[in-house]
Amino acid sequence: MLALFATIIDQAGNQSLYGYTEAAYASHGVRPDPGLVYAILYAVAVTVIVLWGLMFLSSRARGWWAPVLSAVPAVVTATIALLLLTATEYGERVFSPVWGILVLLPAVLGVIATISLVRDARR
Repeated sequence: MLALFATIIDQAGNQSLYGYTEAAYASHGVRPDPGLVYAILYAVAVTVIVLWGLMFLSSRARGWWAPVLSAVPAVVTATIALLLLTATEYGERVFSPVWGILVLLPAVLGVIATISLVRDARR
């Protein structure tokens, strides 16, 4: 949710997330489409929300598969965050590190939740 709200606020405000991407391409004479940049950011935010919504619903499950259902969104979210943090073109990072960190936060919380569910499953 935090990533979605950050994108909405940024797009309505100073557009610093797009500004970062625009600056990365500027030295190469390319101007990225702001609609495409924000579409990617919204798609990532909605994907993370859907994954974690499904995990939240499945967290009520008991047994060995609850930790697995918690680990999957954590791994997928961490992978998306790492892609955002490391995506480059023309030798420049494409997305702001702030955005990658905002997406990485749910993954960290997911690891904590998974550890808690594994401990509960052992009891």
